Amino acid sequence: MKETILNLVEDAKTKGVSERRFCMIWGVRRDRIQRWKRWRRESRVLVDQPSGPKDVLHRLLSDERESIICMAKDEVYADMSTAVLAFTGMSQERFSASPSSVWRILQEAGLATSRRPVTRRSGMPEREELTGPNQRWCWDITYLRTHVRNVFLFLYVILDEWSRKEIAWLVSWHLRWSEVVRVFDQAVLSERVLDVPENQRPVLINDRGAQMKAKGTRQFFADLHLEQRFSRPRTPDDNPFIEASFRTLKTRPDYPGRFHDDTDAEIWCTKFFSWYNHQHLHKSIGYITPVDAHDGKGPQILAERQRRFRLARRRRIRLNGQARKTATRAV
Repeated sequence: MKETILNLVEDAKTKGVSERRFCMIWGVRRDRIQRWKRWRRESRVLVDQPSGPKDVLHRLLSDERESIICMAKDEVYADMSTAVLAFTGMSQERFSASPSSVWRILQEAGLATSRRPVTRRSGMPEREELTGPNQRWCWDITYLRTHVRNVFLFLYVILDEWSRKEIAWLVSWHLRWSEVVRVFDQAVLSERVLDVPENQRPVLINDRGAQMKAKGTRQFFADLHLEQRFSRPRTPDDNPFIEASFRTLKTRPDYPGRFHDDTDAEIWCTKFFSWYNHQHLHKSIGYITPVDAHDGKGPQILAERQRRFRLARRRRIRLNGQARKTATRAV
């Protein structure tokens, strides 16, 4: 195509059309035409070259590339996203590379397929900015299928919006306000909410279900001085964090889909919430675990990652520089 355009430019000149006029009519930048003409005079192939330097000192080392590919092929890490894979490899001291570098290596190796289900989510109303844990909790109830048609278990979950930690949960056969009281008793005791001043206790976000609007539920929250806020009618996006946690729960590879009874569901949920709080690297909080974020360890972990990034970069520059000098001497 470039050869054809250059030939058209020459033909246009013979008919009185200047190069500048030709470029304006065809919508082609003139500096491109001039660059292609220079390449042709130098007998170079008219193919665009990738931008940037061809050989950088801080490029990934061969052993780091092998570690990335080996980890990506391991079944244990098959369900991790590229970013989670990158930070997990760093925490295990297998390699230190950014998510974009890991993605590029996997793409070159033909392994850059989608590693998790992706859906779109619309926005939500603005909320006050959070500065720490236990400032705002969101909670909801989700259905768990059983092996009997139209018979369900109900999972009550309370989530801290700032750290994404699952504060408390409960599996029940019933949709009752008394079950709401049970699960909030766990949350209030585990987080020692009653030990803080009334004006510093968590704000509660929930939808408009019957259990949320029940008189017993509202009175219970009033007695504990917990402010209750309701989402807009028919607007589930007003409570997106808890909905996202339910999605994470039900899209886990080992999610059974159906449960025999409440004991069966409690066994699986115990395992899931232990993983979610202590092992799951959550994207929205900088790929650290919710427990680490809740306990205030996030800044220390992120600083340690940056330190390892810098050390790995210096090591690459040193080794790649030595390799370049050796190659130069050999020539």
